[in-house]
Order: sequence, then structure tokens, then C-alpha cells
Amino acid sequence: MRLYVGGRAQGKLALARQRHPNGVIWNELHLFVKEELAKGTTPEAIWNMVLKRMEETPDLIIISDEIGNGIVPMDKEERRYREETGRLLCKIAERAECVERVVCGIPIRIKTNLRLYLIRHGKTPGNEEKRYVGRTDERLSEKGREELLRNAFPKTELLFSSPMKRCIESCEVLFPGQATTLIEGFREIDFGTFEGKNYQELSGDPDYQAWIDSGGTKPFPKGEDRADFIRRNKRAFLEMLAQTMAYYEEHPEKEGKVAAVVHGGTIMSILSGFYGGDYFDYQIANGEAYLVTVEVTDGAVRILSAEKAKK
Repeated sequence: MRLYVGGRAQGKLALARQRHPNGVIWNELHLFVKEELAKGTTPEAIWNMVLKRMEETPDLIIISDEIGNGIVPMDKEERRYREETGRLLCKIAERAECVERVVCGIPIRIKTNLRLYLIRHGKTPGNEEKRYVGRTDERLSEKGREELLRNAFPKTELLFSSPMKRCIESCEVLFPGQATTLIEGFREIDFGTFEGKNYQELSGDPDYQAWIDSGGTKPFPKGEDRADFIRRNKRAFLEMLAQTMAYYEEHPEKEGKVAAVVHGGTIMSILSGFYGGDYFDYQIANGEAYLVTVEVTDGAVRILSAEKAKK
């Protein structure tokens, strides 16, 4: 659902029709509010009417004048109408995927909700043998490719990837022919002396036991510190979002559908860092994904939801 607001005769309806020629448009919401208040309808009932229509038409486009500026009316009912319309627009904006103010026919984006798929790459030979595969630039295994081909993710408008081969190849399998933007900071963690080994081979190694006893918080010997890794991925995530928002500024008619094919550690870093919870709460298998709703408002980033994507 999209919300367009702005002053009277600023080009809101023309813009909405140009962008969404087949869209369902609810124009002049503010007058609907005024009419319902005049009938004696309560603000709560008006909100329920609006909410019902929003739920019935998820792609609904709502247009309203901004009526809260200027001289405060002397008439009590006019003041009430302005106030209730403002409160209603706040509720709508909270649920909207995109909110834009239109001035002289020019849209100014206030809020964008992105639907982001964070997808873990397919299996590699090392993954099949349960080895610690970090800096090693493995390709997908045949089994990994076959499993990915059974997964279906919706087509997205933007596609990002770690620069490592297993992620790039996963992009080619899942999104054939789609342009991919590589984000350097999304590289997997460096497992140091554990790299390429599995649990059985590390059994009895005092460094490995110390790392296990720490709950996975100690730095990997001669490798990367997990806290540094999380910070690196958070910076890379913000870099990706900056590129994403620049794209949607140029293409405001687009819907905000994005995918990033990355590593398990990257997903755990991003979600624990921006959504909360423990790092290991977000472990997923190869080829699985989280569907994440990201709100970007005036440069501020907030993850609203993160759910395991259905295959």
C-alpha cells in the first residue's frame, strides 16, 4: 500500500495515475474523513473502515491533502476534522510500504519499506563434509546446485551478493540472467586455523575447545574476531541499503523487492545487529532464506520483521 500526501492541486492524482495506470486509487481521503465525521461516525470506526479496505486491497494507493498547516480554524468541527485526518494519516503511514509528499508535481520520498530476501548460498563440497568454510573460495557442489534449483524465490528488482564464488554461482542458479551487485563487506568470516577442518578433525585441539567453551565469542586463532565480523557486515548492509535507496529514488514506481545472496554468518550478523536477539538465533541451512521487512525513513534504518521464507 502506498500513501501520497501534499497540498491542494499539487499533482498527486496525476502522478499516481502515471505510475500505476492499472492501480486501485482512493483519492481525497481527507474528504471521506470529513463526510464520515459529519455523519457522526467515530474516529475509531473510520479507522476500521480504512483498515478493512487496506486489507482487502494490499496494493491500494491512498491520496490525501495535507490539511494541518496554516491558520487554526475558529470552528470546532473544522479543527476536529483536521486533527482526526492527521491522526488517521499517521496510522496509514505506519502501515504503508511507501509514503511520498508531492510538491509541484515532484515526489519527495519520506518512507520506504523494502521486502528483502536474505538467502544463504547453496552447498559447497566443504559444507557437505561439515567443514568450516570461510575465506576459502569454494564453488557450489553438484548437490548444492540441484538443491537450489528446487528453491523458488520471487523475482526481485535488485540483486546483491557476496563476492565469493559460492554466492555468485547461487545467484546465477536462483536468478538467471539478472544483474548482480557485489558487496565486498559481505565476505564470510575468516576461521583462521579452523579453516577447512570439521569437528572430528578439531576434536582435542585446545584452541577449538576454548572457542567452544566461549559460546563462539572468542576470536578464531589467526582468524577474524566475531565482533569485528558483525561490524563489517553491518557496514556492508548499510552500504547495500544506500545503493538500494538511490535506485528507488530514480525509479519510484518500483515496489521495493530486493534479494541478497550471502553467507550464514552474514545473515546472523545483520539480523542480530539490527533486529535483536542472539547471533546464533538466525542460523539457517544452505539455500534457505529470511524474508525481512526493512523500513528506511529519512536515512534511519529499522528492521520491522524477519521470518524464515517458505520454499
